[in-house]
Amino acid sequence: PTMIHIAFCTDTNYLMPTGVAMISVCENNKAEEITFHLVITDEGTAPDEVDRKVKPLLDIAERYGKEARVYRLSSDQLKGFTCSGASYISTTAFARFFLPQLLDVSITKLLYLDCDVVVDGSLSDLWKIELEEDTPFAAAVDANCLSHYNRFSNKDNTVVPYFNSGVLLMNLSCWRKENLASQVVDCANRFGFPLLDQDALNYLYWDRIQALNPTYNFQTLYDFHGCGGVFAKDTAAIKEACEKPTIIHYISQNKPWKAAYCPRREVWNRYLNLSVWKDIKLSPVTVRLDRTEVYQPFMDAYWSDTSVFLPFLDTFLRLFQAASNFKNKASILRVAMKPVVWTAYLLEKVYAFRSRRK
Repeated sequence: PTMIHIAFCTDTNYLMPTGVAMISVCENNKAEEITFHLVITDEGTAPDEVDRKVKPLLDIAERYGKEARVYRLSSDQLKGFTCSGASYISTTAFARFFLPQLLDVSITKLLYLDCDVVVDGSLSDLWKIELEEDTPFAAAVDANCLSHYNRFSNKDNTVVPYFNSGVLLMNLSCWRKENLASQVVDCANRFGFPLLDQDALNYLYWDRIQALNPTYNFQTLYDFHGCGGVFAKDTAAIKEACEKPTIIHYISQNKPWKAAYCPRREVWNRYLNLSVWKDIKLSPVTVRLDRTEVYQPFMDAYWSDTSVFLPFLDTFLRLFQAASNFKNKASILRVAMKPVVWTAYLLEKVYAFRSRRK
């Protein structure tokens, strides 16, 4: 079988989710030959301490009979990069652009994965995808694309696609030949994009990116696609990917190891429970409709039959949760409104539903 090359770039604070991601890869690709390329940024940590923290990742590869190679980047190598965007993004995001030089030149294709993913299916078909000589990478459309792509529209205001950089099938030959890494870094630093490398990749190469099926980068905001607004268009491909995505990407600050309510957290937990971190203390999982209990008093008072109201409330809570992923919450759903205003809004909807049922 063909060797699949997979890269993760992480600092020492993100090693646990990286390990969970590796386990998910191995569990669903046991027959595949895989080499993990682990780029570790030390963030000022002593070398022997980095070695100790990285060992569980090497143990995972050994347990499943896979190969793992570790590449070290010092904080000095990254000190020239700026990070002015979202608080959950660090300069480690730039580490992936060292990959074309760090990896042996014999490796011409690479699957780059963010550390906040789980692979819940075979990667065989994804790896078989062919890239044209001048195609730098393939990527899936960003779940939040409708709030991003207007920044990168053409001069004639033609809408251009906007892709997520958390899963990249990279053509390393193209990256090396055109020295694309330096172009991306220079562009990101020059314009101070809020989403750093992702914005730079879209700004520079939007017309050279090969589109991936969203099943290979199913960002958790896809779960809100039917809500419209700033989310990805309600396409057949997204609907199909919702059923059984191959790669689940827990985008934004809403991570399964941090947030009590995180879409598809149960999938991430399944692989966590196969790791040395299985006893780590996590926030209790909150089932979506359990949150209706806070509205039980007026639900009981105003509507004894909740069969129509619950679907509405479920949609409302999904929208509320989706909005919490954005920095500027007020402009998305005005979630900073006082609880009493939300209660009044819900009561208004209850009365509207009751009126239509009569």
